[in-house]
Amino acid sequence: MGVITFLLSPVGRWIAGALAILAIIGGIYFKGRMDGKGAYRSQVEREITDAVRKGNSAREKALRDFDNLPDADTARGVPDDGWKRP
Repeated sequence: MGVITFLLSPVGRWIAGALAILAIIGGIYFKGRMDGKGAYRSQVEREITDAVRKGNSAREKALRDFDNLPDADTARGVPDDGWKRP
């Protein structure tokens, strides 16, 4: 009976109201925090996926360019070579 009497008193109502407001604010804060973590995580995963895709395409381009290089045994093996190497 003591708790009910306290909560029915003016001071108890103020304390109960303040605790309810703090609980609501805390719930909103932590809900936003968890949603923000999820959004950040998905953004990071998207950026990692894009970086891997760009890296793979750059690797493929480099391999294509390497395959298209002239042979070193030919006269054009090293074009515009200042040392005139064969």
